[in-house]
Amino acid sequence: TTGDLFMAGEKLSVDDAVGGSAHLAGRDVSIDAPVSGTVYAFGYQIAVEQEIGGNASLFGAEVTLDAPLAGNLRAAASELVVSAPLSGAAILGAEDLTLNAPISGDVILGVDDVIWGEDARVEGQLTVVSEDPEDVDVPSRVAPADRVSIVDARDWEGDKTWGQDFDPRPSGRSVALGFLMTVLSVA
Repeated sequence: TTGDLFMAGEKLSVDDAVGGSAHLAGRDVSIDAPVSGTVYAFGYQIAVEQEIGGNASLFGAEVTLDAPLAGNLRAAASELVVSAPLSGAAILGAEDLTLNAPISGDVILGVDDVIWGEDARVEGQLTVVSEDPEDVDVPSRVAPADRVSIVDARDWEGDKTWGQDFDPRPSGRSVALGFLMTVLSVA
C-alpha cells in the first residue's frame, strides 16, 4: 500500500511493503515486508522481520525485533528480543530482555533480567531501572561506565527531560490487561 495500513484480527501478516505507517492489533502479528513510516503493534506475539523506516511502538507478551529500525523504539513485553540495529533511542520494559544489536541513541531499560549479546552496544546514555540494582552488570563493551546509570526502581522518578514521569517497567498485570483489551477490541 502507498499509504497507511490499519489491520486488526487474530493472525496478522504484513506481506506487502507499506508506504506509510502501520497500525496493527492482533494475537499474532508478523511484519514480513518493509514499512516506510511508524509501526504501532499490539498483540500477544509480535515479530518484526523487515525494516521499519520510522519509529516503532511494540507491546505484547513476546516481542522480537529482527530487522533494522530507523527511528526510536518503545517496547514492552514479557519476553523481548532486540537483535537488529536501532538508529534512534529506546525505552524498553520487559521481564526478560535479550539485547544483541547496536542502539545509536539513549536507552532506558526497565527489566528483570538482561542477556547482553555479543553485538549489544549503546552509543548514548544507558539507564537501567531495576528492583535489584546491585545485581545489574553492564559489560563495558555495551557502554562505558561513564554513560551508564543504574537506578533502584523504588527511587525512580523518571527522566524529567522526556517531559513526564515514566516507569518503563510494565507489570505482568498491565501486559495481560493490554493484551485482553486488544483481543476484546478485535473480537
